[in-house]
Amino acid sequence: GCSGFSFSTSLESDLSIPNTISPSDQIFCTVYGRVNDLTAGGPTFGANDLYTNNITNPVMIIYDLLKTRLGISESDLNLTQFAVVRTATATEGIGISIPYNKTSNFPTYKQIILDILQTSLFKIFIDNDLKSTLSQVAPLGSTTKSVDSNELYSGSFNYDFEYKDIVSDVTVEYLRKESSFTSTSETSRNVIASSDTARYLHKIEKGKTFKSLHFRSSDAQTLANHL
Repeated sequence: GCSGFSFSTSLESDLSIPNTISPSDQIFCTVYGRVNDLTAGGPTFGANDLYTNNITNPVMIIYDLLKTRLGISESDLNLTQFAVVRTATATEGIGISIPYNKTSNFPTYKQIILDILQTSLFKIFIDNDLKSTLSQVAPLGSTTKSVDSNELYSGSFNYDFEYKDIVSDVTVEYLRKESSFTSTSETSRNVIASSDTARYLHKIEKGKTFKSLHFRSSDAQTLANHL
């Protein structure tokens, strides 16, 4: 093995490398995660990403960490709700390197899960059946309930805005890459979303940058739009 990697004995000939790799060599490579082998209650849980052909869905990664790394049994997880959120985010993909960069320490499982929750706008909580469950913060879709004006009592509700939390322009960084042959520092791309509501209704014009674990611009743009 070289620098933590184990290679087949025929690697050099397979890749037409002229010299034998030694432990002192630097190796730059893209490492993909494993293909889907997750199960929930027996059947397969989720599917491989159509682009990378492996596990990239954030729900599946959280589920795997909770079950196989933190030792939470399936009976203590709300499998139905996990499946609902997985279906809603079926095309979303994230990717991380461990450690996050060449100068940082290995993150804890807690930190990894928190970063995934922030990237995908998820939250984990204990439901009424005392099971760990998952939900996603997203724009309101179609509804079946409505309230007419004559059903409201004057002064029966109020609202307030935390103006320090309102921004007009959101930048989301994604596709973080470590140093390579062509770059000596980490790189990332970004997408931007702007809010006319913040700018013209609340008279606020300021921006904020968020980091995400996404590697596709479409997923990062969705996050920016929701934020």
